[in-house]
Amino acid sequence: MEDAVQAYEKALETRGISDKAVLISSDEKEFALMVYTKIVQTYKTAKRPADMNAAIARARKLLGKQDIFTDV
Repeated sequence: MEDAVQAYEKALETRGISDKAVLISSDEKEFALMVYTKIVQTYKTAKRPADMNAAIARARKLLGKQDIFTDV
C-alpha cells in the first residue's frame, strides 16, 4: 500500500504537480484528479481514514473548491 502511494506521489512530482503548484492546463488538472482519486481509494481500501482525509484536503487545496473532487 505504501509503495502504491509513493508511486502516485512520484507521478505527481514527475509532472511538476505539488501542493504549491498552480494548475494551468486542463490536462494537469485531469491528471492530478486521477492521481488523487487513486491515492484516496488506496487509503480507503487500507482502512486509513486519517490519511484518506489528508489526501482529500490536499486535493481540494490544489484543485480548488469549484472542482468536482471536492464532492467526494
